[in-house]
Amino acid sequence: MSRSLARTGTSVRTRTGTSRGFSQCIVALIENRCREVGAAIYNLRSFDIELRQYGDNNLYTSTLRVLSIYEPQEILLSESSANGNLDSAINRVLPTNAKKTFLPRKLFNDTVGAVLRDELISEATNERFQKYLALACLASLVKHLEDSLNITLAEGCIRVRYHSGHNMLFLDYETIEALELISNVVGEKKSTLFAIMNSCKTPSGSNLLRKNLLEPPSDMRTIQTRHELVGAVLANDDVYFKLASILSAFPDLENAISQLTQRDFASEKSFMTQSPRIQLVKNVVALKQSLEALPSLVECISRISENAIIPPMIESLKSPVLSQVLEEDAAISKQAEQMRLQGAFAIKAGRNGLLDVARKTLSETIEDIHTLVTEIRDENGLASVQLKYSVRQGYHLCCAASGPDSLTGEKWCQIVVKGNQVVFSCEQLRELNDRYTESLNEIWLLSHRELTDLLQTVYGQEAIVAIHRLCDCLSFLDLILSFATNVTLSTGYSKPVITNDGPIAVKAGRHALLERNVAGFVPNDTFLSELSRFHVISGVNMAGKTSYIKQVALLVILSHVGSYIPADIGSFPVVRRICSHFDSEDAFERNVSSFSREMLDLASILKFGAEDGISLFLIDELGRGTSYMDGLSMCWTAAEYLSASPQTFTLFASHFSGLRHIEKISPGLKVYHLDARTRETECNDRSTELLEAGTAAGSIICTHLLAEGPCEITDYGLRTAASAGMPRTVLERAVLLKQKFNGTYSDSVRVQVSPEDSRLRRDLAITQQLRLLKGARLSQARLRERLRVLKDDYSNGNT
Repeated sequence: MSRSLARTGTSVRTRTGTSRGFSQCIVALIENRCREVGAAIYNLRSFDIELRQYGDNNLYTSTLRVLSIYEPQEILLSESSANGNLDSAINRVLPTNAKKTFLPRKLFNDTVGAVLRDELISEATNERFQKYLALACLASLVKHLEDSLNITLAEGCIRVRYHSGHNMLFLDYETIEALELISNVVGEKKSTLFAIMNSCKTPSGSNLLRKNLLEPPSDMRTIQTRHELVGAVLANDDVYFKLASILSAFPDLENAISQLTQRDFASEKSFMTQSPRIQLVKNVVALKQSLEALPSLVECISRISENAIIPPMIESLKSPVLSQVLEEDAAISKQAEQMRLQGAFAIKAGRNGLLDVARKTLSETIEDIHTLVTEIRDENGLASVQLKYSVRQGYHLCCAASGPDSLTGEKWCQIVVKGNQVVFSCEQLRELNDRYTESLNEIWLLSHRELTDLLQTVYGQEAIVAIHRLCDCLSFLDLILSFATNVTLSTGYSKPVITNDGPIAVKAGRHALLERNVAGFVPNDTFLSELSRFHVISGVNMAGKTSYIKQVALLVILSHVGSYIPADIGSFPVVRRICSHFDSEDAFERNVSSFSREMLDLASILKFGAEDGISLFLIDELGRGTSYMDGLSMCWTAAEYLSASPQTFTLFASHFSGLRHIEKISPGLKVYHLDARTRETECNDRSTELLEAGTAAGSIICTHLLAEGPCEITDYGLRTAASAGMPRTVLERAVLLKQKFNGTYSDSVRVQVSPEDSRLRRDLAITQQLRLLKGARLSQARLRERLRVLKDDYSNGNT
């Protein structure tokens, strides 16, 4: 027997797991003793089951990432996992509106999972993967759907796919949180990257955008194809507006198909027996409307792509089956009565004699109801009486409450005063309501049988695969249209260049979120290459160090999902992972201090730095949880290690003044700062100067411009203290101590560079310049001129 547990109160962050109701996913998880984790994910509003199996670390970084991507409403775990390490890790991110359900271990059976995979899959050529943990999760997931949710998945109608993680950009959970991709610090989703990028017309398009932002593709061909399609849509206004119009008119096809494939789906029981049958008609009509819109969709996209991979797929869906069964004007209505009547007449006449007779009876009943209302108005002097319909009451009468005395007598019943209106009925109307309901029930029953026969065609393998591909096509086109819309609503966006192993080069890059909220946002350039792969970013408080390193990561993510970027020019290599360290708060739930958590994050980053594929690391304020020398030592050795890693780029924001000399030890290390200037004063006494400057508005003026070299303002901490109203005696003492400490710590960091090291640095620099020129898109004349300059500089020792 399963038992469900709501989340208990824990002092943890739940920013990603806020109550948003974006998805209706159920995730089953299980791990083995080697900390290998299997997962099965099913969205109740889709037709996909995704299986994953991966090795995880002691912090369950990959598992938390999966949960942040799908935001499940329910997580299924084995009873043997209760109160274990996996359970504890999930508690740290479990949304307050989600729940955990512990199932017996025997339900996680990989043999049963393999059988279910073969029964459910719609693609005959689907890969027969043998990941036993993932298959065990599939078995428990399907069993839970059947036993607890009364959902039986139709055989051969579900797309069961194994997600290997290849060709995806890995973002760990902390990075997803820090970059505010789907939620910001206070748990809201308005000022997030997803919010500003989401101009999708369909729910499936929004789901695809969200998943891509959290798990961007890292396949160069895929990325470049998306950039080309966005450019094609932007270059053709007719295609842009027509595609937007077509997609806006599409119903939620993916949800409709999911309900059609959930044959025994038992939603909340309704007092109207027609409700499940009405939903069936709505789903079938949604499918019909989608198929009818295909010709215009094919015509539209054929004008923007010569390499047409989508039109042939859509052409295979041009089957007349549905059009032969449903009336041409069958449509979905949000009005209860209108939907019932439209659905009752959705099946074409002549297909079922009993259905035609029941419809005739229904029409006559409705006509009798309207005739009765006319008689009531004329015979009783109730000219203001109106005929109303509700799901609960059926047909009833309504008039103004100013004259309720005229409703006395035995002929009126069910009299209820609602505000300034009186709702009532009579015996004749009640009898007609009963006849109406009886006829409608018979119509829905017969229609349900007709539609069930029709759906046997939809459940066919060829048809269901084609419909799945149609849904994929719609969500993909919606994604491309959303990218194009974001460019039209913004200024200064450009098409990025993607390379296999080139530098990260950005001209006038901007923060995708901050530029919309900050007037006069200052853009900055970025250049990370083989000879400049580790950047130390220093600067005064509030100079924008953290925002700058996040800006670079957001530009990388946007370029990889296929979007244009907020920059004049941008070139990026195919990045395999982005990991970060930003927050060093004490992790009470893990019983570790802030510095311990810093070291755990750093150990994870250094481990990833040794793996294949280009990685981008963002490290902010490492080492502030321990002593100055210990912190500086860890920062220094981490810089040496990462700068020597051939496939890593690192942005390292720090206040450690000792790092100003670090670029002398390796050509891959560079020191930058975000520029600022101080307010000038005429005082000779240092503490008096700080007091006067600190109490004045804007004692430090930040330009937010990135510049080479270390920050030259060394007393910005004292200036900040002065501006906070620090007592004069305390400030004077701090100035005196700082002067003494400077002599002590300045002698502790000395770097000597030999002539041989200088020569090697010059050789590496010229090599890097030549490699960059090889991939540059320059004319022959400009290329020759640039080579001549490099030759002269190298000969003169200026490189």
